[in-house]
Amino acid sequence: MTSSNGTNLVGARRTSVRDAVRQLQQRVRRLVYTADYRVRRALHAQRDCRRQVQGVDLWVPAGHTLPLFAKIFPAYGQNLVRVAAFLGCELDRKLRIIDVGSNIGDSARQIAASVDCEVLCIEGDPVWLPFLQKNTHDLPVVIEPVFLNVGAANEAAVVRSGGTSKLVPSGGGSPPIKLSTVDDVLNRNRAFNAPDLIKSDTDGYDCLIVSEFLRAGIAGDPVIFFEYDPWMTQTTGNPEAAGVWAELSNAQYEHVVVWDNFGHLLGTGRVGEMLQLASCFESSRRERGYDYWDVAVLKDDQGGRLARLRAHLEGEEYR
Repeated sequence: MTSSNGTNLVGARRTSVRDAVRQLQQRVRRLVYTADYRVRRALHAQRDCRRQVQGVDLWVPAGHTLPLFAKIFPAYGQNLVRVAAFLGCELDRKLRIIDVGSNIGDSARQIAASVDCEVLCIEGDPVWLPFLQKNTHDLPVVIEPVFLNVGAANEAAVVRSGGTSKLVPSGGGSPPIKLSTVDDVLNRNRAFNAPDLIKSDTDGYDCLIVSEFLRAGIAGDPVIFFEYDPWMTQTTGNPEAAGVWAELSNAQYEHVVVWDNFGHLLGTGRVGEMLQLASCFESSRRERGYDYWDVAVLKDDQGGRLARLRAHLEGEEYR
């Protein structure tokens, strides 16, 4: 894999002067914005508010950490937006996007501000749903208020932390949750049966969700964008994350773009080499310099499509 600084080790800790400066900037931002966040939270502990986050106005629930995280790490989440913008330029038409784990609608709103699109938002957490509805009410968005059933226990509970939520097995007695299969969601929303982009951010279920979309036989050649986090996958009690690479390869996905979880480009390469490169997760977070990967996979190069995407990303990456 060719990395953004010219090396071939996507898992290596980045130690260039540029990266050292970036890490120092992040530490300073963390101190300043965390202090600001704590003051705001103390003053408005139970108040939902409207905030500008990465260029768009969003209704944000009390205690949600997205505004803070976006200030500390300005590139966070912008990789997805840039991939969508690139596809919009390449295809020169309205994009169809499936957003699994839509949360409060921040990704949908940011993408819609960058490219002409319609989005199927899949979000089952009843705490985030009212904010998702507020933040997308004026957009061409369809909301599926469900969790995708890709391995969650029959008795499951929603656990929230900061601005995320995940399903964990419960001992019974938890409020019921709405589960739906990928097939059922696609059958209810046939306009999205041939999406251009599928995004999944579900804290540990992403590799299973990717597998389910592949199994469902989605039409076309969508770019698939998801979190690759072997440790988080294991906490859900599901199979190892590494199996997703063989499934993608079997579905003719050949090319991959990799970022760290802060949104900084690490490199591009081939799906066939990712299993070996993913061994970097056997090392500590300190050695890697990040928690997990964001990845985007493409089926074919279409006359240099990967090179054009990389040029687009490198030209606009936060520096």
